[in-house]
This record gives sequence, structure tokens and C-alpha cells, in this order.
Amino acid sequence: MNTILLKGIDGDSPLGFMAAMGAFRVATMKDPTAKMRWEISETSSHPLISTTLSADALMTVIRLETLGIAGFPIDYDKQISSLQKNIEKLKKKKAKGQKELEEFFLDPLNDIAIWQEEKSLVSGVEKRQSIFYGDVIKTTTEAYRASASDAIPDIGMPASQSISDFFAAFASDAIHKDEKNNDVMETLLSFSNNSSGQCLFKDYKSLLQVFTIPMLTSSLIDAQPILLENITSLNWSPEALRVHSLRWYDPQDKKSAPTMTDTAMYATAFLGLATLPSMPGNKTLYTMGFHSSRKNEFIWPIWEHSIALPVVQSLLLTPVKNAPCSHWYCCHRYINDKGRPFFLPAVPL
Repeated sequence: MNTILLKGIDGDSPLGFMAAMGAFRVATMKDPTAKMRWEISETSSHPLISTTLSADALMTVIRLETLGIAGFPIDYDKQISSLQKNIEKLKKKKAKGQKELEEFFLDPLNDIAIWQEEKSLVSGVEKRQSIFYGDVIKTTTEAYRASASDAIPDIGMPASQSISDFFAAFASDAIHKDEKNNDVMETLLSFSNNSSGQCLFKDYKSLLQVFTIPMLTSSLIDAQPILLENITSLNWSPEALRVHSLRWYDPQDKKSAPTMTDTAMYATAFLGLATLPSMPGNKTLYTMGFHSSRKNEFIWPIWEHSIALPVVQSLLLTPVKNAPCSHWYCCHRYINDKGRPFFLPAVPL
């Protein structure tokens, strides 16, 4: 049994917790005996996964799962050919081209060998159906039900546990937004619902194009994330709320204050959505982690002893005062004047 410390993930933010759940879920899919606890210090808490997988194997299966749920959308031949053409153009230049070539290879996304290796990995994996039916979760009840049904064969069992878990997390065909609107109500963790051009599914698929397995390792294990400029995130970090008040510059101005996104972290956190199902009740939709008495607060635990994934999910349904956990964190789900949800900074309970 190996122990893998994901020191790039900190449990004091909703993004970190969701990324930890995503990595843990993938480990459990490959190794049902996998367990997880948190390595806790005075200043941080990092997930520690016990599994038969090696650290390299875990990073590989996380990357393959991020691609698999989207139906493996990357055209590797096109990607590699484009990089080769850019290299040839730079080589034809003189001294200036040499400097540009050196800068070109500093970008981890420009390493042809990495894309060739990933192409080889993907070619040996069974192709899967994409879970995405549009750019956002929002759709009619009938369309959502039809998309979910496509993932279930005639025998009534999910073709893929991964697919069914995600459909259970995104929404429920039993709950509408309102009586006049036949659209499904999205999970409370959907922060990109086509407001300001941000779309949860579309933006996730864009993230897949701009991170690799080495970037995943650098972010999750080495705690040295490679941040990319002005890449749309999925807004699960409180840092996504860029408020202008009392600042000398507008933090939403991408020229004066460009956004920096850890694409590998966000893609892993998206996988964590599948561990947080949404359930109909009392004419509304409840999302795991949001307790009925505190619906606008996302609450998650930090625990010291190694436990299995189903036990973690049971903790999320347990009232804080009754759960045997070392720490609990809470993030308020804030909606700005444009109707966009964000997380405020987390506070310990």
C-alpha cells in the first residue's frame, strides 16, 4: 500500500476540498481499498491517500478520467502538428528566432514528447461517451432525463458509474427552477451558468486543452502549480471574487490584473462534483455539503483517520456537532448584483 501526499491541495478552501474528493474518487475507482485522511498542521491540511496505486499512476488515471468524461476531445495529431510547425518557423529565424525558441520551450504545453506520450496512453483506453449535452447544466427536464437515460442500457444498470454519478450531481429531473420554467435546477456548486459568458461544461472542456500530466503532478503533489493567464476558471476558489471596492485598480480588468488559473487543480475539482450529488426535497434541490438549515453555506470536514469514500460522503450529511472530525470549514455562497455565485473566504467552525 502506498501513501500519496497531495501537498498542493489545501483543505481550507472549497476548491481544495473538491480537488481532494476528485483525486480520492479516481483512486477509489481504480482501487476499491483506497482510503484518505488529512495531514494536519497549524497552518494547513493536505490529503493523504492510501492506495495500491503509485503517485505516477494516480496522476495518470486522474488525467485520463478528466478526458474520459468529455469523450477524449483532444485531437493529438493536430496538436502535435501545430507545435512542430511553430518550431520550424522559429528555427528559420536568425538570432531573434533562437531567443523565441528558447522561450517557446519554457511553456510546458509546448513539449511535443508529453503530447505524444498522452496520445499513446489515450489510444490504449476504451473510448467513452461524453457526459456533456451542452455548454451548461441548464436544459429542459425532458432533455436532461433523455441525456441521463442515454447512459443507462436496457438492463437498467449504468454503463459507467462515472456517468451516473455526474448526472446525479448536476441536477434532478424532479425539480424545476419555478412553476413557469421547465428547466432543471442546477446544483448549488454550478457557478458558471452562462453569466458573463462563463459556461460550466464549455469552460471545463477548455481546461482540458491546457494542462498535462506533468502539470498535474506539479500542482497536486509538488505544490508548484503552473498558473496560466486569463484562462476561465470554474469559480470555486474565493479568489475568483474580484471586488473593486477600496482598490486602486479594477481587479476584473484583465489588462491591469490578469486572472491566473491552476487548470490542473480545477479539472481535478470538477471530478469531485461526482461525489456531491443533488437531491430533490421540499420543492427545491439540495446539494451535498449544503445543509438544509444553512442552504447558502458549503460545509466540509477535515478528518485525521483514514476512511473510505462512502464514509466521507456520510460525514457530509451529518450535522457538524455530531460528526467525529478534527475540523470543519464553512464557505458562504454569495451572489453578486449580476446574479453570479461566488464563494466568500472559508472560516473554521
